[in-house]
Amino acid sequence: MLPALFMIALTVGIALFIAYPLLTAPRSERTSSQDREAVDLLVRRDQLFHDIRETELDYKTGKLSEQDYEANITQLKTEAAEVIAQLESGTAQGASTPAPTSPNADASGDPDVEALIAAARKRRASRAEDQAQRRVACPSCGASNPREAQFCMKCGTALAASAKGTS
Repeated sequence: MLPALFMIALTVGIALFIAYPLLTAPRSERTSSQDREAVDLLVRRDQLFHDIRETELDYKTGKLSEQDYEANITQLKTEAAEVIAQLESGTAQGASTPAPTSPNADASGDPDVEALIAAARKRRASRAEDQAQRRVACPSCGASNPREAQFCMKCGTALAASAKGTS
């Protein structure tokens, strides 16, 4: 009798173990719609930043005329500002303001767009400056090394004396 109960319990346990993934919702379905929308906004923001850099590169290399560049960059910056505003406000309910309908619409004079872009550039410059302050230049070759390094990673020159002198 005892072995039969043990076999039944074992069978039920194995069946539950196998059926558990089928009975629970996948992780992607368990995330809230707000989380998905926020992730979508982050992806869209990164894509717009990439597109802005690509457009600037295309213009500098002569692939775009000045007129096409102005139209594209204006539209991309406007969209980026809208996405950033949605991320900062915490509402991922779609575009709060419509994008300019004509390619010649001038959003570059919009103070909100320019302020958002300037703030993003300032944060990026601040992070780069913080990283630069945590590094020390080699007195021999000028290579940048972590402040705690004792020897240059490029040429092997001792850094201990120079790091103490700059602190």
